[in-house]
Amino acid sequence: MIKEIKLLDLCCKAGGCSEGYVRAAEELGIPIIATGIDIALQPNYPFHFIQADAIEYVMEHGHEYTHIHASFPCQGYSRTKSLHNNEYPDLLAIGRQELQNTGLPYVIENVIGAPMKNCIILDGPMFGLRVIRRRKFESNLLILQPGKGYKHGTIGGKNATRRNLGHYFITSGHQVGTLKEWRDAIGIDWMTREEIAEAIPPAYTHWIGLQFFA
Repeated sequence: MIKEIKLLDLCCKAGGCSEGYVRAAEELGIPIIATGIDIALQPNYPFHFIQADAIEYVMEHGHEYTHIHASFPCQGYSRTKSLHNNEYPDLLAIGRQELQNTGLPYVIENVIGAPMKNCIILDGPMFGLRVIRRRKFESNLLILQPGKGYKHGTIGGKNATRRNLGHYFITSGHQVGTLKEWRDAIGIDWMTREEIAEAIPPAYTHWIGLQFFA
């Protein structure tokens, strides 16, 4: 087992993925230092943060770490792409190549529509969370998927009311729910509403990290 983890979290946002990996390392009893990289300032990122371009940073500094996670921008694969006329660069393919060039263990996270390789799919009910947020995870190591996790009840969408929130939340856009309800649903207690709308529940990377680090 590795003696110390130096985790690089690319496109980290406010740190949902980093938090899950830190919890996994602590559970395994392995010291961990997490560093988040994002092109935008992330004042609520809970660990060491560097504002930089993710691709450029991993090309120059990737060899300084032991494990890499990347959540490259996903607009080009999002279901809402058809609503806009913008063309987005394929950062997933570029980023994957740069991660492979490091020779390090890596995980890539992206939306359901993304062209991922040998990936697993995680969602909130798999971990007892009250959030619907399906995401793909690809790794150059073997990562197993948990049980399906059945939803019991309704989903509170944009047409839900305070009298009928539903059992699950879709924590994005103008969906219903207070900040506390969103935080409780996704398992995050430090982010703003806007940050939660883009966050990955730490439970996802906690599950992955237990395998990734062991």
